[in-house]
Amino acid sequence: MASLGLSACTDNAAPASVNDPRRLTVSATDTACQLSAITAPSGTVTFAVTNNGSLVTEFYLFGPDGLRILAEVENIGPGLTRELVLTAPAGKVFAACKPGMQGAGIRQEFTVTDSGEVALTGDEAAMIALAAEQYRLYVRGSGGGVADRHDIVRRPGQGRFGRRGPRPLPRGSGLLGAGGNRG
Repeated sequence: MASLGLSACTDNAAPASVNDPRRLTVSATDTACQLSAITAPSGTVTFAVTNNGSLVTEFYLFGPDGLRILAEVENIGPGLTRELVLTAPAGKVFAACKPGMQGAGIRQEFTVTDSGEVALTGDEAAMIALAAEQYRLYVRGSGGGVADRHDIVRRPGQGRFGRRGPRPLPRGSGLLGAGGNRG
Protein backbone atom coordinates (compact mmCIF):
# COMPACT_ATOMS: atom_id res chain seq x y z
CA MET A 1 0.00 0.00 0.00
CA ALA A 2 1.43 3.38 -1.01
CA SER A 3 1.34 6.30 1.35
CA LEU A 4 0.51 9.76 0.12
CA GLY A 5 2.51 12.66 1.55
CA LEU A 6 1.16 16.18 1.66
CA SER A 7 3.25 19.33 1.51
CA ALA A 8 2.61 22.99 1.08
CA CYS A 9 4.60 25.89 -0.27
CA THR A 10 4.64 29.22 1.46
CA ASP A 11 6.07 32.64 0.74
CA ASN A 12 8.81 33.21 3.28
CA ALA A 13 9.12 36.90 2.54
CA ALA A 14 7.97 39.26 5.25
CA PRO A 15 4.57 40.68 4.35
CA ALA A 16 4.58 44.31 3.27
CA SER A 17 2.67 46.75 5.38
CA VAL A 18 -0.72 47.53 3.90
CA ASN A 19 -0.18 51.20 4.71
CA ASP A 20 3.39 51.45 3.41
CA PRO A 21 3.48 54.66 1.32
CA ARG A 22 6.50 53.32 -0.59
CA ARG A 23 4.64 50.25 -1.83
CA LEU A 24 2.26 51.16 -4.62
CA THR A 25 0.07 49.20 -7.00
CA VAL A 26 -0.51 49.94 -10.66
CA SER A 27 -3.45 48.60 -12.66
CA ALA A 28 -2.55 48.71 -16.34
CA THR A 29 -5.26 48.13 -18.93
CA ASP A 30 -5.40 48.73 -22.66
CA THR A 31 -6.80 52.22 -22.03
CA ALA A 32 -5.77 53.25 -18.49
CA CYS A 33 -2.86 53.37 -16.06
CA GLN A 34 -4.20 53.60 -12.51
CA LEU A 35 -1.72 54.15 -9.65
CA SER A 36 -2.79 53.55 -6.06
CA ALA A 37 -1.26 56.93 -5.12
CA ILE A 38 0.25 59.89 -6.95
CA THR A 39 2.91 60.57 -4.30
CA ALA A 40 5.48 58.54 -2.39
CA PRO A 41 8.36 59.47 -0.07
CA SER A 42 11.87 59.32 -1.48
CA GLY A 43 13.92 56.19 -0.90
CA THR A 44 13.19 52.63 -1.99
CA VAL A 45 9.82 52.62 -3.77
CA THR A 46 8.10 49.51 -5.13
CA PHE A 47 5.46 49.53 -7.86
CA ALA A 48 3.54 46.24 -8.21
CA VAL A 49 2.29 46.51 -11.80
CA THR A 50 -0.62 44.27 -12.76
CA ASN A 51 -1.63 43.98 -16.39
CA ASN A 52 -5.43 43.87 -16.39
CA GLY A 53 -5.58 44.41 -20.15
CA SER A 54 -5.36 42.16 -23.19
CA LEU A 55 -2.06 43.50 -24.57
CA VAL A 56 1.47 43.01 -23.24
CA THR A 57 2.41 46.22 -21.46
CA GLU A 58 5.33 48.11 -19.93
CA PHE A 59 5.59 50.52 -17.00
CA TYR A 60 8.02 53.45 -16.91
CA LEU A 61 9.05 56.25 -14.61
CA PHE A 62 10.36 59.21 -16.59
CA GLY A 63 12.36 62.14 -15.24
CA PRO A 64 10.93 65.66 -14.92
CA ASP A 65 11.59 66.30 -18.62
CA GLY A 66 9.31 63.37 -19.54
CA LEU A 67 12.09 61.88 -21.69
CA ARG A 68 14.78 60.38 -19.47
CA ILE A 69 13.89 56.89 -18.23
CA LEU A 70 14.49 56.56 -14.48
CA ALA A 71 13.24 52.96 -14.24
CA GLU A 72 11.16 50.52 -16.22
CA VAL A 73 9.63 47.05 -16.20
CA GLU A 74 8.82 45.48 -19.55
CA ASN A 75 6.93 42.56 -21.04
CA ILE A 76 4.14 42.30 -18.50
CA GLY A 77 1.73 39.82 -20.03
CA PRO A 78 -2.04 39.94 -19.53
CA GLY A 79 -2.98 38.76 -16.03
CA LEU A 80 0.60 39.02 -14.72
CA THR A 81 2.09 41.22 -12.02
CA ARG A 82 5.71 42.38 -12.01
CA GLU A 83 7.45 44.64 -9.51
CA LEU A 84 9.56 47.68 -10.25
CA VAL A 85 11.82 48.58 -7.33
CA LEU A 86 13.94 51.72 -7.42
CA THR A 87 15.64 54.27 -5.21
CA ALA A 88 13.56 57.32 -6.00
CA PRO A 89 14.96 60.82 -5.45
CA ALA A 90 12.62 63.66 -4.46
CA GLY A 91 10.98 65.54 -7.32
CA LYS A 92 8.28 65.43 -9.95
CA VAL A 93 8.40 62.53 -12.41
CA PHE A 94 6.02 60.91 -14.86
CA ALA A 95 4.58 57.41 -14.59
CA ALA A 96 3.52 55.70 -17.81
CA CYS A 97 1.94 52.45 -18.91
CA LYS A 98 2.52 51.40 -22.52
CA PRO A 99 -0.19 48.97 -23.67
CA GLY A 100 1.07 47.01 -26.65
CA MET A 101 4.56 48.37 -25.82
CA GLN A 102 4.12 51.20 -28.36
CA GLY A 103 3.84 54.96 -28.40
CA ALA A 104 4.34 57.47 -25.61
CA GLY A 105 2.12 55.56 -23.23
CA ILE A 106 -0.60 56.66 -20.84
CA ARG A 107 1.18 59.17 -18.61
CA GLN A 108 0.50 60.95 -15.38
CA GLU A 109 2.54 63.14 -13.08
CA PHE A 110 3.91 61.47 -9.96
CA THR A 111 5.55 63.30 -7.04
CA VAL A 112 8.31 61.86 -4.87
CA THR A 113 8.46 63.86 -1.64
CA ASP A 114 11.65 64.39 0.35
CA SER A 115 11.67 61.81 3.14
CA GLY A 116 14.91 63.06 4.66
CA GLU A 117 16.58 59.68 4.07
CA VAL A 118 20.32 59.80 3.62
CA ALA A 119 21.47 58.92 0.12
CA LEU A 120 23.76 55.97 -0.54
CA THR A 121 27.44 56.56 0.15
CA GLY A 122 30.73 54.72 -0.19
CA ASP A 123 30.85 51.41 -2.01
CA GLU A 124 27.09 51.28 -2.60
CA ALA A 125 27.10 54.71 -4.23
CA ALA A 126 30.15 53.76 -6.33
CA MET A 127 28.46 50.57 -7.58
CA ILE A 128 25.29 52.47 -8.48
CA ALA A 129 27.28 55.17 -10.28
CA LEU A 130 29.25 52.53 -12.18
CA ALA A 131 26.07 50.73 -13.27
CA ALA A 132 24.46 54.01 -14.35
CA GLU A 133 27.52 54.96 -16.39
CA GLN A 134 27.62 51.54 -18.07
CA TYR A 135 23.94 51.85 -18.97
CA ARG A 136 24.39 55.41 -20.25
CA LEU A 137 27.19 54.30 -22.56
CA TYR A 138 25.23 51.26 -23.66
CA VAL A 139 22.26 53.44 -24.64
CA ARG A 140 24.48 55.93 -26.44
CA GLY A 141 26.25 53.09 -28.26
CA SER A 142 23.03 51.48 -29.45
CA GLY A 143 21.42 54.67 -30.71
CA GLY A 144 21.56 53.65 -34.36
CA GLY A 145 23.64 56.69 -35.36
CA VAL A 146 21.81 59.14 -33.08
CA ALA A 147 24.73 59.41 -30.63
CA ASP A 148 28.21 60.55 -31.59
CA ARG A 149 29.93 57.21 -31.74
CA HIS A 150 33.49 58.60 -31.72
CA ASP A 151 33.29 59.49 -28.03
CA ILE A 152 32.43 55.90 -27.12
CA VAL A 153 35.69 54.48 -28.47
CA ARG A 154 38.51 55.29 -26.10
CA ARG A 155 42.25 55.15 -26.24
CA PRO A 156 43.88 52.92 -23.61
CA GLY A 157 43.79 54.58 -20.23
CA GLN A 158 41.18 57.17 -21.20
CA GLY A 159 37.58 57.05 -20.08
CA ARG A 160 35.96 54.25 -18.18
CA PHE A 161 34.26 52.32 -20.99
CA GLY A 162 34.32 51.88 -24.70
CA ARG A 163 34.35 49.19 -27.34
CA ARG A 164 37.33 47.64 -25.60
CA GLY A 165 35.34 46.94 -22.44
CA PRO A 166 35.35 48.30 -18.90
CA ARG A 167 38.46 49.69 -17.28
CA PRO A 168 39.57 47.61 -14.30
CA LEU A 169 38.25 48.84 -10.98
CA PRO A 170 40.82 50.54 -8.73
CA ARG A 171 42.39 48.56 -5.92
CA GLY A 172 41.13 49.52 -2.48
CA SER A 173 37.77 50.68 -3.84
CA GLY A 174 35.98 47.92 -1.95
CA LEU A 175 34.57 46.72 -5.26
CA LEU A 176 37.25 44.08 -5.87
CA GLY A 177 37.29 40.52 -4.58
CA ALA A 178 40.18 38.63 -3.05
CA GLY A 179 43.45 39.09 -4.89
CA GLY A 180 42.24 42.29 -6.55
CA ASN A 181 39.98 40.49 -9.01
CA ARG A 182 36.49 41.59 -9.77
CA GLY A 183 34.06 39.17 -8.33
